[in-house]
Amino acid sequence: MQSLFVHKHQIKRNHRHAGFTLVEMLAVAPIVLIVIGVLISAMVSMIGDALVANARTVVAYNTRDALNRIEEDARISINFMSTFSLISVPQGKDGGTGAFNSGNDDLIMTQQATTDNPYNNTRDLVYYANQPHSCSGRKTGNRVLLSRVIYFTKAGSDGKKQLWRRVIVRDTNKNNPPTVDTVCDLPWQRNTCPVGTNSTTYPRCRANDELLLEHITNFRTAYYTKDGTETTNPVLATSIGITISTSEKTAGKDINQSGSVRVSRINDIPPTPPPATPTISIFNQGVAIDNNPTKVTFQWSSANAQAYTVSTRVNGGAWSTPTVTTKTTLGVTTGPSQTVSIRVTAHNDTANSATAQFDTQSDFFANLNLENGWISYNSTPHNNAYAPASFSITSAGFVKLRGLIGGASGKIATLPEGFRPSKRVMVTVMGTSNNAAWVTVDPDGAIAMTNNTTQTWVSLDNVSFLADGRGTWNPVPSGNFTCPSGCSLPWRDYTTSGGGGGFMNTGFAKDAMGRIHLEGLILPPSPNSIPPYSSMFTIPSSSFYSANGRGADDIYPTSSNYSFSDYSIYGTYLMYRYGTGSFYSMHSIYYGTSPTPSWTNASLENSWSNYSAPGTNYSPASFTRASDGVVLVRGLIRFGANSNGTTLFRLPSGYRPKHRLLFLTASNTVAPARIDVFPTGEVQVWNTPNNGWLSLAGINFVAEQ
Repeated sequence: MQSLFVHKHQIKRNHRHAGFTLVEMLAVAPIVLIVIGVLISAMVSMIGDALVANARTVVAYNTRDALNRIEEDARISINFMSTFSLISVPQGKDGGTGAFNSGNDDLIMTQQATTDNPYNNTRDLVYYANQPHSCSGRKTGNRVLLSRVIYFTKAGSDGKKQLWRRVIVRDTNKNNPPTVDTVCDLPWQRNTCPVGTNSTTYPRCRANDELLLEHITNFRTAYYTKDGTETTNPVLATSIGITISTSEKTAGKDINQSGSVRVSRINDIPPTPPPATPTISIFNQGVAIDNNPTKVTFQWSSANAQAYTVSTRVNGGAWSTPTVTTKTTLGVTTGPSQTVSIRVTAHNDTANSATAQFDTQSDFFANLNLENGWISYNSTPHNNAYAPASFSITSAGFVKLRGLIGGASGKIATLPEGFRPSKRVMVTVMGTSNNAAWVTVDPDGAIAMTNNTTQTWVSLDNVSFLADGRGTWNPVPSGNFTCPSGCSLPWRDYTTSGGGGGFMNTGFAKDAMGRIHLEGLILPPSPNSIPPYSSMFTIPSSSFYSANGRGADDIYPTSSNYSFSDYSIYGTYLMYRYGTGSFYSMHSIYYGTSPTPSWTNASLENSWSNYSAPGTNYSPASFTRASDGVVLVRGLIRFGANSNGTTLFRLPSGYRPKHRLLFLTASNTVAPARIDVFPTGEVQVWNTPNNGWLSLAGINFVAEQ
């Protein structure tokens, strides 16, 4: 019994020590939780402290790294800038072309572009080609390509400021021949643009902007002059002080960090001031080679400019594609009396100027630049209404000279290109004492008096011709030249008979208005006994003169080396009339069979009447005007009053010259006659030996009013 009792007691005692009772558990649990909480809190605190410490380290490192980067750039800069606006999309501060400004937390540094990393001792500067030396020459004397390194802040996606670095370099090329943007070596520096920019759309964007720092609360640049004085003008600064402050939260704690650096640049090349708005004017005003009825030459200037963007337009049309040039002159091809406009924008490495525009009107007639002592008769000491020595060209290529000149002999002036004949032209004109004179115009533009005697005055109003390339010349076939009875050699071209002199073979050309131009120098038949009214040659059918559907007769003046002569165009024949000489100049302008212009019969005055006699078919006194403004007069008149200043008839408005013109024509005494045409429209006779007949053929001019 005792053993059984003892055994039971032991069992109870063992059960009592097998685990915690509920009461014990309830008592112990809070203690355990408190201990665990303390441990977790300690661990969280330790981790938070570690995160904060790490964040402080990272922020401090990033801040120092940003300052170091700025220091590296500032050290090799050549200047600091207040503003920079020479920007293409999307490199502006606003993602467009917005300017950077030092007053808006922007640090703008100018650097010289290099062929490699600027801190690599093998790098060289990048020089522009041919500005002024070639790349193989003394290129170190050339202009250096500049780049801009810009530090700026902008808001990130969280609204906090970020510090970015952008590089801007002008577009360059390696073109041959060089352009204004050609460089000797391509730059190591590359244009950067906002992250996400499409380089296909914007090919100048070669890399992304560099994000240096986030969570910025302060980014300040202080500028210091050489003596250490702080200045608000970055251009005057030789050193800068940079202060950067950031603030962010990590593990619930504010991480504030500040850093600063003071750095001086080792180079000192002041920035070029922005270019001034260009001043535009006419280049070589009054010089025919630069300014004439088909050309206007502009010039411009701008302080501090290195290049210019130029575009032009005519008569308010579309502007031409802008071109970039370093030149300061530009010739613009136009037409007579056209409004020509030009726009010029100046550029340098700092900025673009405002765009300047200049409008002018091309000459209708341009003054000839007289040589060898020739002067215009309307200039001092003369005071008349005659035109100054001048020239023009119509849309059909009809070149017209005009003006009364005097006081010299030999070469008169030089016509610019585009106003020259294809071969030498000889024209009979009126000279001193109402005598015939010769004026030649050569393919090189030389206008000369070939009489080689000093002229008190000579008129250029008879001189007109078709410009080179403005018509196809059809020579008179050799078989068309005639040989009068008893001759051994027929009429023939001067150029094919040993004479030469640059004259073309006698021939015809039709201009765009349908006018026929006859030119050439011919030799008389041999022996030189020519009956009046005999045929010189047969006119090709394409040049057949027609009046009212029938062949008509008009008499034109000419000259030989001995005397004044005349010839007539009669139907299909060119007829010799009177005069002697060893050569004869063929020069006339008339209308052929097609088109047939509308002629207006003149109302003759002072007893003058149209020539009419049995067996003749002379044109009546009449005039016409083509759409290019050229007025032609024709007809044969007789028996009127012939004292100087007698009015023959009057031209209506729209058929009148702007100045008094003086023409040589033929008369019945084998002597030159003089007819003047006035701005009022009056056509007057001023010299004719008698009134048996007077030819109006050969009078042509460009109507101006």
